[in-house]
Amino acid sequence: MSWYYAESGQPKGPITEDQLSALVAAGTVTPETMVWREGMPGWEPLAKARPGGVATPDHPTGPSAPSTGTVPCSVCGQAFAPEALVEVAGVRACSACKPLAIQRLREGAPPMAQASNGSGADAGTLSEEEVLARDYEVPVSEAIQTGLSQLFAEPGTLLAGGALVTLVSFAVQAVPYLGGLIALFIQGPLMGGLLLAYLRRIRGGPMEVGDAFQGFGPRFWPLFRAHVVPSLMAGLAYLPAVAIAIPLFVVGVAAGGAMPSFAGLGAGIGLATFAVIALGGVIVSTYLTVSWIYTLALVADRGYRVLPAMKFSRRLVARHFWQHAWLMIAIGLVMLLGLLALCLGLFVAMPVAVYAQAFVCHRVLNGLRPAQAPVA
Repeated sequence: MSWYYAESGQPKGPITEDQLSALVAAGTVTPETMVWREGMPGWEPLAKARPGGVATPDHPTGPSAPSTGTVPCSVCGQAFAPEALVEVAGVRACSACKPLAIQRLREGAPPMAQASNGSGADAGTLSEEEVLARDYEVPVSEAIQTGLSQLFAEPGTLLAGGALVTLVSFAVQAVPYLGGLIALFIQGPLMGGLLLAYLRRIRGGPMEVGDAFQGFGPRFWPLFRAHVVPSLMAGLAYLPAVAIAIPLFVVGVAAGGAMPSFAGLGAGIGLATFAVIALGGVIVSTYLTVSWIYTLALVADRGYRVLPAMKFSRRLVARHFWQHAWLMIAIGLVMLLGLLALCLGLFVAMPVAVYAQAFVCHRVLNGLRPAQAPVA
C-alpha cells in the first residue's frame, strides 16, 4: 500500500507502510500531517487516516532510539529495523552496504548522502564498482503494480504526461513516407524524457505534464544516440540471416516455382540453414537488448556517454539476467494487453511500462555517482 504525505504544502511519496512508520518514529510525520492513499476520499490527518499508528517515541533520533518502524539505509535506500543498521561516517548503512561505507571512509572519500531527496535529485556518491558490489533483485511484479496505482493516483500529471508521449510517438509514425525516419530521431528523447520525469517523481520530486518532454533540450542528442546505437548494434545480429534470405529469395523468383529437384533440395537446405541462423539472431539480439536495458536511464539521469552506459548496463544485468528478461517479458505483456484493448489501452500501457522501468532503475541504480561528478 502506497502512502502520500504533505510537507510544506507539497505532496511527498509514494512510501510504503513501513516507511511511513519510520517517518512517524523520526517525527517527520506527525498526527496532524495530512496523508492520502488509494481508496481514501481525500486528504486527512494521519491521526484520522491511521488510528492507533501515530505514536512517536520520546527520542525520535539517534541510533539507539526505540522504534517499531523502519529506517532507510543511506546507501541503498532500502528500509530496515533501526537495530539492523550501523552508523558509519555519520550515515546509517545496512549489513550489505556497510563494507562499502567503511571502504570509502578508509580511502578518505566524502561521506555518502541519502540517495533520494524531496527535489527528485539523486545525491549519488557510489562508484560503479561499489554499486556492482551490492546485490539486488528486480521487483518485476511490484514495479508493474506500483506503475498502475501511481499513474491512476496522479492521472493529471503522470498518466497525462505518459499518454501525451504515447500519442506523439504514434502520430509521428503515421506520417506518410517520413514517419519511420522521424520516429528514429525522436524516440530516444521521448522515452528518455518520460523515464527521467518518472524517476524524479519516484524520488519524491514534483512532476508537471510538460516534464515528460524534457528530452527535447540539451539531452536531445545524447538520448538520440542512447536509443539508436544499442538498437542498431542489436539489429546487426540479424545480418547473417538476411545474407542467406536474399539469395534464397532471388533463386525462388528466378525459378518461378518450378525449380529442378536438385535446386529444390538446395533450397530446402538453405531454408533450414536460414531458420537456424535466424533463431540465433533472435537469441543474440534479445540478449543484447536485455543487457542494455539501463542505457537510456544512465544517459538521461547520470550523464553517461552511450558506450560507457552500455558497458555498465551489461555488467549490472549480468548479475541477474533472467530477472531482467522477465521484466522485459512482463512489460511486453502489458503492451500487448494495451494493444488488445482496442489500441486505446496503449495510452495507459505505455506509461505503465515506462514507470515500471523507472521503478526498477531507481532500485538498482540508487546512489550511483553521476558521470560528471569528480572522482574522490
